[in-house]
Amino acid sequence: MVFSSHQRSVIRQRAGGFARRWSSRQGLSEEEHAEIFIYEFFGIFDIDCYLSNIDFEYQLPSGNRIDVFWPGVILIENKRPGEDLHRAFEQARNYYQELEDYLKPKYILVNNFCHFRISSFRRARGDGVNYWDEERRFSLNELSSNRNISLFYYFADHKYVKTTERGEQPVEKIVKETYTDKPVDEKLLETLIEHKVKKFMHKTKYSILKLAVVSSVFLALGYLISDGQPRAWLESVIGGSTREESTR
Repeated sequence: MVFSSHQRSVIRQRAGGFARRWSSRQGLSEEEHAEIFIYEFFGIFDIDCYLSNIDFEYQLPSGNRIDVFWPGVILIENKRPGEDLHRAFEQARNYYQELEDYLKPKYILVNNFCHFRISSFRRARGDGVNYWDEERRFSLNELSSNRNISLFYYFADHKYVKTTERGEQPVEKIVKETYTDKPVDEKLLETLIEHKVKKFMHKTKYSILKLAVVSSVFLALGYLISDGQPRAWLESVIGGSTREESTR
């Protein structure tokens, strides 16, 4: 997807706001703040983590877990502030090698809230040797520069596109409505709650379906056992259970 100059300007403004908010925060930890940090990072590009199937704590066959994984797009490892990223980068590369080819992302990215390191694996043509591109390093405050932020423009080719009226609005209107400079905790709290609710609904709808199937089978069984009088049979079962409980 090719962005217009206006869209690129909007994205850089978002990245600048993201950097200002997080560079001013104190007492950051990987356990408490990494997920919120990543949600905001993807928000720069108007990416919904849930709708775009971005996984947190993605489990590999070895049992290792990738902090953030968007299949075919990007692998992210988060570290605490001040932690050296060299070891994290090697860790991310090892995780990359564990993935099936069709899942392997374009980039791997590591960060410690203050600095980023990013690289991609290149497949050589013919009999050449595959290799890792020279990694790019930049600080949080340098994220909004065109040279750095443009590395992530390809996200737009993989994002979930909503077909509602909201999805048809121009990007500047969406930015105005959904990405303001409110305190990060307030905005991200709403985002995380929405994500958790969607995840809960996604998991429970199958449980509800199973319950409906079991109930149907149960009633059908009652119909057969009760000679066409399932209600009477059901009442007798409930009554028998109640009497049994009362005698205990």
